[in-house]
Amino acid sequence: SALVAFNVTSASSATVGGSLRVTTNISITADEIDFNGGANTVETTGAGTITLQPTADNVSIGVGGGAGTLDLNDTDIAALKGGFSLITIGRATGTSLMTIDTSSFGDSVTFLMNGASGDISVTGALNTTADSDAGNIILTASATTTTISANITTAGGTITVTNAAVIAGGGTVTLDTTNGGGTPAGAAISFGGTLDATTAVTENLTLVAGTGGNVIFTGLVGDTRRMGAITISSALGVTTNGVRAASLVQTTGQGTTTLNLGDFASGTTDEALNTNAATGVSITAKTIAINDA
Repeated sequence: SALVAFNVTSASSATVGGSLRVTTNISITADEIDFNGGANTVETTGAGTITLQPTADNVSIGVGGGAGTLDLNDTDIAALKGGFSLITIGRATGTSLMTIDTSSFGDSVTFLMNGASGDISVTGALNTTADSDAGNIILTASATTTTISANITTAGGTITVTNAAVIAGGGTVTLDTTNGGGTPAGAAISFGGTLDATTAVTENLTLVAGTGGNVIFTGLVGDTRRMGAITISSALGVTTNGVRAASLVQTTGQGTTTLNLGDFASGTTDEALNTNAATGVSITAKTIAINDA
């Protein structure tokens, strides 16, 4: 039999030693959460949600081996049986750091650290491909920043970085909603704030949105620190609002690529696109629109 719901409202720690089965939602508020029953032992039979959060905004969170007071390790993640409509980790008003190391989820997951000074750092490969459904990934930190230094992958789920982001690690980071081509249609990849490199022209970004996913840069790209090479391997449409990068290459596009004028704070020129490497600009799309006013 199954419980209707399971709620822990505040605890220093919460441990589930066996199976936990509900027909609706699970919500646990504790500064340590352990699921020790084994793989696929925490489940909802009614497409409910699960929320895992600390007791206070200033408590740090570690996911998949990342450092944090609230430690959701690989064993805890593996215990979550596919079927949740949404997994939420963190607090919308969180003010600490969430570190996400290598993690594989089977359902859509939202990471929250959206209070003043709240940060999210993705240090290991993150995906929602543990099950066959199209799980979305949403990273919502404060306007301070979300730091991404490892690849993020879905199998037809969207990837959303809600606020300002920085690409880190000194190499190439890939965001892929096609699961390496296994789900060709892909899904949207969007950045809701500014996007910068950690070191100017050092970090590269590759985006794979498939034949059905749009790529959207809402804020300025490379205003504080110029991005390295930006490569869009596939997309339905692309929208930018001011890009400064070493290069911008779009190899395929099913729709319209729109380059809008950006009001840059650094320098004296507002511009739609500025590159400074030999590769320059190469865009393959059905339609290209440049709005420079």
